[in-house]
This record gives sequence, structure tokens and C-alpha cells, in this order.
Amino acid sequence: MRQVAAAVTGAGLLAGLAGCADASDAKAEHRAWAFAGKRLTVDVDDARLGVVAADVERIEVTRRIAGHVVLGKGPKASWGLDGDRLRLRASCSGFLADCDARYEVKVPRTVTLRVRGGDGGVSVSGFRTAVEARVADGSPRVRDVSGPLDLRASDGSVDARGIGSRTVRLRSADGPVTIRPAD
Repeated sequence: MRQVAAAVTGAGLLAGLAGCADASDAKAEHRAWAFAGKRLTVDVDDARLGVVAADVERIEVTRRIAGHVVLGKGPKASWGLDGDRLRLRASCSGFLADCDARYEVKVPRTVTLRVRGGDGGVSVSGFRTAVEARVADGSPRVRDVSGPLDLRASDGSVDARGIGSRTVRLRSADGPVTIRPAD
């Protein structure tokens, strides 16, 4: 009986350690890339992403990453711009591995935006150009967009507010869809 109690207690402690990574207070890293294109695809997996249209000339990214691994490696991160695709990756691997990554991306106001998200929330704001977002396991949140808008969530809600777009497509396979027009 003691062995069973010890095993259950140990499993509970290890499970508690696995879900504690929080990048909100992690050290911020900054990087910027020159960009002359008209359309940018941001490809992110297993992270929270915020993209804003701003008065910038380059693609500017701030990332924060935190992680805990009992037996394995991590956190491991990469980022890079290849043509018109910005790839943002962070991962931990092993037994009881937990990573949290957050990216803040500033994009020139004239750029059309596409987002491909895996597991994590995506927020987009301030675009007058077209915005398209596909999120597999997370919830896209869009604010103050007036260009054509196309949002899709496979597993999560879709929330669009302050929308002045004439063309809007919002879909969620598993969650509510909310839209509120601009005032």
C-alpha cells in the first residue's frame, strides 16, 4: 500500500511540474529582418502569437521562451525569414517537457498578412490590408481590421471585433464565432 501511495504521490508531483512553464516574464529577445514584399506568411507552432500593423520598415519580432524538462532537451528555439515566410519555432522534448513561447511581431502597414498557427492563441490587430489566419489548435483574436478578413479555427473559438471589412469569412469547427463591427 505504501508503494502505491508513493507512486501516486510521485506521479502527481511530476505532473505538476510538467505544466508550469510561463514565458510572460522570460527575457525578451529581439530581431528584425528587412522586407520588401507585399505579403507575409507567419508560420508558428506551439506558441502564442501577436501580430500588429505598425509604422515600421522591417519585420520586427520579440520572443520570450521558458521551459522545464525533467529528462530531455529544451527549450530549443529558432526563427527566420525565408522569402515571404517568417518561421517561429520553440520546443522541448523528453519526459515531462513543458515549454511556453510568446512572439510579438510588428509588420509594415502596407503588408498583407497570412498566419499559419499550430497550437496556441493568435491575435492580430490594426490591419487595413487583407488578413487570413488558419489556427489548428487555438483561438484567433482579431481587432481593428478593415481589409478583407478570413479566419479559420479547427479547435477553438474565433473572435473578431472592431471589424470594418467588406469581405469577412469566419469559421470554427469546434467553438463559438463572434464578430462585432467597427463603431
